[in-house]
Parts: sequence; C-alpha cells; structure tokens
Amino acid sequence: PFMYALDEPSVVDLSRALPDVLNKEAAKNKVLPQVGFDGPFSDDVPGIGDIANMQASNLEECSNRCLQDAKCEAFEFSPSALASSGVRNCQLNSKSLRAGMAYGDFKLFIKAGKGSASV
Repeated sequence: PFMYALDEPSVVDLSRALPDVLNKEAAKNKVLPQVGFDGPFSDDVPGIGDIANMQASNLEECSNRCLQDAKCEAFEFSPSALASSGVRNCQLNSKSLRAGMAYGDFKLFIKAGKGSASV
C-alpha cells in the first residue's frame, strides 16, 4: 500500500470534542434557576395556566413573560412540550398554590416573595 507521512495527525480525537457537544445539548434542554423566581421545583400548579398556555421559544422567554405580567405569580416550563399539544411548554399562572407533584417534565417557578417555596 501507498503510505505517506503527515506533518499533523490525520485522526481527530473525538474524545475531547464529544463531551463538549453533549454538555451543550444537555444545557440547552436543562431547566435552570431564573432570576426573580424561586425554583425550579418538580411540582405543579393544577390546571392549564390561567394567564397563558403558550409556546415559548425557550425558558428565558417564558420567565420574562411572567415577570412582565403583574398578575403572574408562577410559571411552569417544559423543555419537551410541543406547540401542537393541548398543553404547551409555557404555563403562566396567577396563583402559586402547589399540587405536591410534577406534571410530566414541567418545572415550576414561583415569583420571589410570592407563594410558598415548599409544599
């Protein structure tokens, strides 16, 4: 076989690149704490959001929608709920009474100073 020498390695070491790619993907789907809110909690405000049942482009958009509405005491966000489903990924609530159990992969955030941070 024909072989030649390379000045640089011809093999890409994916063991370094792959964890970085996986970490970025995990971070994209992770539900992180939001400024101005207690949480996230694996809990639920019963029912569909009484202020809004909307599809947000990301967690920050959902959080900001709640912050901008004086009536909003809590919101729930799901990284997987689809716009085509009856329950969309961003639920804005005028109440913060917790059910004591989660709904799907939704995470509950309660505006700081509103409601109870524990069940």
